[in-house]
Amino acid sequence: MPLEREISFFIERMGRMRQPIPERVLIIRSHVHGTLRTYEESGFLAVSTPSWKLQDDFAAMSRTPNRVFSEHIGAVGFRITQDNINVVKYLYDHPQPVCEVV
Repeated sequence: MPLEREISFFIERMGRMRQPIPERVLIIRSHVHGTLRTYEESGFLAVSTPSWKLQDDFAAMSRTPNRVFSEHIGAVGFRITQDNINVVKYLYDHPQPVCEVV
């Protein structure tokens, strides 16, 4: 739902500024605890980017819900043409921690 919320925020801002909503909109949301997600509807393309940082020792030991190992790390690029916006994914498997037996 974060991507849908970002679209709602954008539409609300445009209304407050009394600006028309463009036919095509690209919204990029980063620092999301999760993986690459895309949401497309009615001329809006919203993308949340995956982490580009490996999890540190604190995240590995924490039991807080958002401190789990992501499936991927990586980045996204965009190929923008007159008629289309394509998401180019650069995803890599997140290395899993090595557990020491004590």
